[in-house]
Amino acid sequence: MSKRKDINSETKPMIKHLSWLARIELSAEEATLFDSQLKDILNLFKQIDAVPLSSVQPTYHALPLTNVWRPDEVEPSISDEILKNVPQLKGRYVKAPRMG
Repeated sequence: MSKRKDINSETKPMIKHLSWLARIELSAEEATLFDSQLKDILNLFKQIDAVPLSSVQPTYHALPLTNVWRPDEVEPSISDEILKNVPQLKGRYVKAPRMG
């Protein structure tokens, strides 16, 4: 049984609030159209809520994944030879022009 309250009676204030959030001005005809469409959408959610799911196992991912991470391995970092090609260094760091 659905625990969702009957929201169909409250759609007109919701349309007004949503249009304010979206910074759009709706005519009376548009508000009526969107009110009807929102009620249809909310009724579809009611139908989805009515589906019995007690025997359905939750799906957390579409594929059966286990550990997808590679093992951490220490590898050598940038060598001093590579740093010789950098135009400007500050210690062992590459110095770049200031942005902004």
